[in-house]
Amino acid sequence: MRSSAEAYAYLTEIKQVMQYLNVSTCDMEKGHLRCDANVSVRLRGAEKLGTKAEVKNLNSFKFLRLALDHEIARHVALIESGGRVVQETRLYNPDTDETISMRSKEHAHDYRYFPEPTWCRCGSVMPGRNGSARRCRSCRCHAVSASPGTTG
Repeated sequence: MRSSAEAYAYLTEIKQVMQYLNVSTCDMEKGHLRCDANVSVRLRGAEKLGTKAEVKNLNSFKFLRLALDHEIARHVALIESGGRVVQETRLYNPDTDETISMRSKEHAHDYRYFPEPTWCRCGSVMPGRNGSARRCRSCRCHAVSASPGTTG
């Protein structure tokens, strides 16, 4: 993804699929859904992205958008002033519209990813595709009927 708007649209679609499949109410204010986002930028024309920073525990898509916009601007300002981005976890403060460092992550193994072996591979869920087709593909994979809230 290349912008906060793309991340917002993507997560909105994921949330709709989760609600459609009754996975969760996705009520972010009640903690039913949280979002973490990794941010890295690159110089124009460069192929490789720079060092990433992670923004943790975002509890609204609005805050996701604001946090990403802030982090992108922070990365660009650091690089343009001759500084370097530190690989770390940050928290977004909506009252001050800034992120603060939570902890350093100096090595790639600090960003652990554990695939969920019990999830079915249904193909990608990407914004811009027909929502009903995406839901039908998910329904076939998970044996869920076309009506929300029932299984087939």
